[in-house]
Amino acid sequence: INRIQEIKTVLNVIQLSCKVAIKYFGQAKIGMRTYTNTLTGLPNFRGSVKWFKEFCSIPENKEKTLTVSVYAMPKYMYIYENYVIDDLEEAVRFVARTLKNVNDTKCFVGHINEDTFVIVNYYDDPKDISDTINRATSIFFSLMNSYNRLSDKEYYVEVNCGCTMVEPNWKEPLERFI
Repeated sequence: INRIQEIKTVLNVIQLSCKVAIKYFGQAKIGMRTYTNTLTGLPNFRGSVKWFKEFCSIPENKEKTLTVSVYAMPKYMYIYENYVIDDLEEAVRFVARTLKNVNDTKCFVGHINEDTFVIVNYYDDPKDISDTINRATSIFFSLMNSYNRLSDKEYYVEVNCGCTMVEPNWKEPLERFI
């Protein structure tokens, strides 16, 4: 009978430990999700703001010139309302993957809401801005045209882009630039 009590006690401790571990990892996963868009795996708006605050906390980064580009899908709601969700998700994932692939390593890519993405490029030399933006947008829109041309969909995926340049020693938060 003593052995049975010992086994029950050990099992209760194991069960309690498992519950605590499940709760801990569940909370960690939820916390991670609050900074990541689940569809694309890119940082969401909160994750983008968090990244920018961390980026700004490094003094030498404030000496860099930035460009903040916003890419939006104006037909997002049209596709959502008229076609299957799989089509919309495929298009959003393609845009996300393409933006990530065509932008160089000195940048941040975020998916800030359903139909909008942000790219933050940072430059040691502002002379690189024009070439970087022109190259990335040219390749991106070329790939989008190919995607639409090869697609068997009744619609095409449209993406609009706007960009602003931010001088060194900025003080504004990312939200202001977006």
